[in-house]
Amino acid sequence: MIQQLETRRQICSQDVKSAFESLQRALKIRENELLAKLECIASSKMIPLMWFKKECEKMTLNSKQLTEMISCGQITVALADHELQRIQLTVDNHCVPRDEETTLKVLLHVNDIAEQLSQLGDVLGSSPSPSNSIWSAESVAKVNVNYRVEVETRSTNDVRYTYGGLKVIAMLTSKANKWSVIAGQVDDYEDGTYTVIFNVLVAGTYQLQILMDGQHIKRSPSDIEVLDYYAYFNLQKVIPVSKPQCIALDNQENIYALHSANISIFDKAGQLKNKAKMNGIVNIMCITVKGNLLYLISPDTIRKLTLEGKMICSVQLQIRVEGANSAVVDSHNRVIVSDNKKIQIFNEDGVWLLSIDGTDYGFSATRCVALDPKGNIHVCSNSNAIIVFTPQGTFYRMYGDVKDPTGIAVDKKGYSIVCETGGSLTVFHPHGNKVYSTRNPNQPLVPTPHIYDLSSPQVVALDQIGSTLCVAYISNIIVFSFSS
Repeated sequence: MIQQLETRRQICSQDVKSAFESLQRALKIRENELLAKLECIASSKMIPLMWFKKECEKMTLNSKQLTEMISCGQITVALADHELQRIQLTVDNHCVPRDEETTLKVLLHVNDIAEQLSQLGDVLGSSPSPSNSIWSAESVAKVNVNYRVEVETRSTNDVRYTYGGLKVIAMLTSKANKWSVIAGQVDDYEDGTYTVIFNVLVAGTYQLQILMDGQHIKRSPSDIEVLDYYAYFNLQKVIPVSKPQCIALDNQENIYALHSANISIFDKAGQLKNKAKMNGIVNIMCITVKGNLLYLISPDTIRKLTLEGKMICSVQLQIRVEGANSAVVDSHNRVIVSDNKKIQIFNEDGVWLLSIDGTDYGFSATRCVALDPKGNIHVCSNSNAIIVFTPQGTFYRMYGDVKDPTGIAVDKKGYSIVCETGGSLTVFHPHGNKVYSTRNPNQPLVPTPHIYDLSSPQVVALDQIGSTLCVAYISNIIVFSFSS
């Protein structure tokens, strides 16, 4: 009995081997047929010439290469299926239950090929298409940090093309200096995907171009911002101020701090110039500076002072702003006030113009407002995001994932700086991408941070040029030079 089983096992092994050899001969015949058509196929870019020659040289029979040969049309699915059926029939007829190892190996091999065949189908005629091919990367790059771009080849029928060998060229060209061109290092993974690595040493706006066989791929060219992440904040001075409630700067870098119902005015060196006692003026909620005027906001009044603190005039507000905590003045001299869950907008005479109700946009408490160069209103609220409205008060967009923000300022380029509870400042690109945060900086925000209480940044302000940044903390105002 044992001898009979051994004989049947040998017959089974021989038949399986014969079936595979038969399929190998069929593949060789098909290879010879296609070699005669190679010139035509290569010229129409149906199959990359160098890849085809390489595959012909190393052709062996296994599930992976069988799948590859089917996917590029070297053999048809029908032919492969026919041979697979023969192999399966051989296994069914000759393998006995006691020969489990041989049975399992053959069945796994056959099932593996069959599964891949069912997924691939016959894709004969598919070719790479630069116009359908895509790339992905971070929207901003860092100075002297590798910038990685992933490229995926797509076919003419817009499915992933799974073979390499294409000529991919990528470059970054400075928009400030067209002669500054940086070539990317391209790695071909031979599965239709490519990785491009750039290393840029100078910050600025660059144009990214990716060409495949001499043609631009989708979204090429595109602009890429390269930022110096370590040049945003440069400590200038620390001004001791007890519990500053609101701060503002003028175009001479003088600092105005509202605290304890008084306004302290500091020069650019951090020296106290004047302390304007607001005798008879109660409930000053917030302050702001526009041009040569200092604005004081009370629940029912807007007062205009000189930058030295002398009263010019006051106007009665048409509606009260009981919860005012921040204000800005736009290019039309409209006063925009964050008031509890609303944004109230008045003209320079105190006439109410419009209101934005935060409950319509997912927040119930406004904390700070700022204006970008286009006059859009950026609202810092309890929604853990920055919400932007047009000058007319309609919703424009939302950006940022910030932790309990308390203050915001926007510079002349449109970069926004946000105070977050927990002691961090976060910088956002004009498009809304986070580009820097002091939460986990590679170098400390302040050389000796333990000297200062940086746990709770309250409000933030920029001068009218946008190069001096003030951050109010619990017991001091820290002044930085800021560069975007």
